[in-house]
Amino acid sequence: MHPDILAPMRMRAFAAGAAAAAALVLAGCGTDERVVNVTVTTHTGVTTPTVPATDTGYTTPTTPTTDDGTTPLELRLPPSRTIDGMGSGEVKRMQTAREMVTALFAAGDPGVATATARLNAAGYEDGYFRDQQGTASGAPTLVRTYAMRLRDDGAAAGEVVAATDEVVRSSTASVQRVETNNNYSRALSVKLPNGETLLFVTWASGRDVYGMQVRGKDVHKSDVLEAVNQNHLAWS
Repeated sequence: MHPDILAPMRMRAFAAGAAAAAALVLAGCGTDERVVNVTVTTHTGVTTPTVPATDTGYTTPTTPTTDDGTTPLELRLPPSRTIDGMGSGEVKRMQTAREMVTALFAAGDPGVATATARLNAAGYEDGYFRDQQGTASGAPTLVRTYAMRLRDDGAAAGEVVAATDEVVRSSTASVQRVETNNNYSRALSVKLPNGETLLFVTWASGRDVYGMQVRGKDVHKSDVLEAVNQNHLAWS
């Protein structure tokens, strides 16, 4: 989400529990099986302070809805129960493009200014993200979910493409493209040095850009891709 979210950013894979976190920053991808590269970095900075946004485990509707624009962006995040065995996590607000990029990029990454400028040009209005730690055997180590609101549908779709292009163009680690069977999302799978897998999926629903980063021995790909489809169906 890469932009590690979608701004062509580099995605992070965070270490569970400790203050230091290993960051793998990615962004979108295509639907073939070619290998591309991403950059692996280490992030030990402090995350942006939390705001009083509450994760209620809201379940995204599974049938098309008429979006009147009144549902808060933080409640449009895929539900915290998307994958079993994860803690609920706390939703954090990123009110500016700079805050979002700073939260998603490794400390000192030279791409921060460029990514921030691109999101501002796309009409960045607001954003949220949630980190969840695995609490059960077989659950992923970490799930990060985020959403950011841009100017319009075209800007959101363009950011997904821009993120994909940036990762393919500038990454240094091998990445496998994952088939998503739709035209609104892109996904990548990365084999990490510790034997875990990092799955990153990013997509556009209306004028909002979303991303999920899942790290663990089992990344529950089918659950994640189903959540992506439900989210797009609900909020597009």
